[in-house]
Amino acid sequence: SASVKVVVRVRPLNGEEIAESAGDSCVRSRSATQLDISDDAGDGKAFTLDDILWSVSPEDEDFASQQTCMERLGTDMARDLLQGRNACLIAFGPSGSGKTYSILGGKDDHRGLLPRVASDLFARLGGAASTAHGGGS
Repeated sequence: SASVKVVVRVRPLNGEEIAESAGDSCVRSRSATQLDISDDAGDGKAFTLDDILWSVSPEDEDFASQQTCMERLGTDMARDLLQGRNACLIAFGPSGSGKTYSILGGKDDHRGLLPRVASDLFARLGGAASTAHGGGS
């Protein structure tokens, strides 16, 4: 896997943002790896990333749930950690932008990336320990 992976998670607009922008988002997804961000004047820039996790609306075809985030980002991270590589997860953005929800999440299906990666690691290590001690198939 890549040394550095840059992934953006796009969240829904909050109430204040909807009021300020009449519901129009300044972020548009061009493809699975290209994102356009525009300012109030409509001038924009295109960004190419390793992945875009589109979490704007559960009704969207390409909606990225917490589980989707794990599948597209956390699984590789857990694998790399078990292969002895270092891993670092950085969430960047202003207050209220969804960093804590993405990383820690909530309960049950809303668990964030970090608890899911930890669970995956323990499950893999537990399976390896069972196999090493003759408990696995």
